[in-house]
Amino acid sequence: MRTLGGILAANRQRPEEDIFADYGRELGLLFARPFRYTAMINALQHALGGLSAGLPPEARRFLLDLLEEYRGERIPLSVLFKVLEGWAISQGNGDLLGQRLLSPYPLDLMLIADSGRGRPEGGWAGRPG
Repeated sequence: MRTLGGILAANRQRPEEDIFADYGRELGLLFARPFRYTAMINALQHALGGLSAGLPPEARRFLLDLLEEYRGERIPLSVLFKVLEGWAISQGNGDLLGQRLLSPYPLDLMLIADSGRGRPEGGWAGRPG
């Protein structure tokens, strides 16, 4: 992501076609690598931080426990997405609801069959848990 930002920030004098080509190449490299589950946990913790003020301590503890269950491969990632989305809706948190974090994939790619398989070594290949 830093590289993508650098392409946009540092190349204002270059032709747009060259900038788009560089950006497309780097974006392809970014998407070619599966995300690390630890990076997803970090992103979800940050999302929880944006909701914490409106949550009772028990609800916050509940999500932290769910994060640990995800870390231990006992629940799929989609559970965390849905819990956070529900809390964001109840709080009217448009900032979080507008992010792709909670709905990164088309619904057709979220298969229930994925739920019990465990985490592939190296991360998920672009599929939610």
